Amino acid sequence: MPELLVLALLFLAGAGAGFINAMAGSGSLLTLPALMLGGLDAVLANGSNRLGILVQSLFTLKGYASMGLRPDRTTWWGVLPVIVGAVAGAFLTQLLDRGLFRYVIDVVMLGMLVLVSIKQSSWLRPQEAQSNQLRHKPWVVLLMFAAGVYA
Repeated sequence: MPELLVLALLFLAGAGAGFINAMAGSGSLLTLPALMLGGLDAVLANGSNRLGILVQSLFTLKGYASMGLRPDRTTWWGVLPVIVGAVAGAFLTQLLDRGLFRYVIDVVMLGMLVLVSIKQSSWLRPQEAQSNQLRHKPWVVLLMFAAGVYA
């Protein structure tokens, strides 16, 4: 594929992912395949994609802070399992064969596509304030850990 076309597709995927992430999340459904189409193997594409997610998360935190919203102590019930899961996921990435990792990425991306395709309207409408009661549940901590491994 001509280099200029690849760069244009990567730019469009990045712009589209930014819009999707601002509205509902899951912009990686565009960027990760685009990076792999652009020539990166699955491990490098995944790492590059995560760097963008980190930057986006930092800007999101700054945005919340500018509105006067601050996390409380119960926030750590969600944050710590994600951080531990992300570290575990990074190590798992290094242990898996790169060819196998490509298939893992494909399956996970297909699963995410199915998840966000189901009842799309619920992803786009404003959500009511969530209770902090769920944060102390063991299954929520496990799901947050799994989200960290995936991310």
